[in-house]
Amino acid sequence: MIKGIYELVSEEQLKKYAQLAVRAGVNVQKNQLVIIHSDIKNAPFVHLIQKAAYGAGASNVVMDWTDEQSVKEFYLHAADDAIDHIPDWEAARFNEWDDAGVAYIHIISENLDVFKDVSTERMSRFQKASRTKLQEHHAKIRSHKLRWCLLTVPSLQWATKVFPDLRKEEALQSLWQVILQGARQMEKIQ
Repeated sequence: MIKGIYELVSEEQLKKYAQLAVRAGVNVQKNQLVIIHSDIKNAPFVHLIQKAAYGAGASNVVMDWTDEQSVKEFYLHAADDAIDHIPDWEAARFNEWDDAGVAYIHIISENLDVFKDVSTERMSRFQKASRTKLQEHHAKIRSHKLRWCLLTVPSLQWATKVFPDLRKEEALQSLWQVILQGARQMEKIQ
């Protein structure tokens, strides 16, 4: 059994969810590059997606890790010029991936309160800089020239906001059930 938030869901369910992302979410093709963007706390699930992507014929599966605590510290403490500047290598990285015909899988597992002490003005400035620097990439995403999908994985903080009257473990289990039920419905459509 996978540790942490994954104790309340079977590994078989997670493997099916990973397969759904790879087969239906982005429809990985033989020799296609796959980029998985996720918070590091979801590494066990990301590894299942990686295995499914290689099983579908991916040429390479690259992990694009984040860490919400590190991002929070960046917003709180980075110099102003770092907030307003996205380095050229960031755009080059996305351009190279996009030109290779990448499939993006993005995992959302938000702690809705992690940025409550962060200036919304600093966050907005960074997001504006990112949108400007990565304009071409975002245009390809919006026009569906690239394959991409979003997956959700519950966090304890998110679950207790959605199900405030339940104990923490019950709230987490209930949110997992909702997410996996939605995934099963998607699987039926495919």
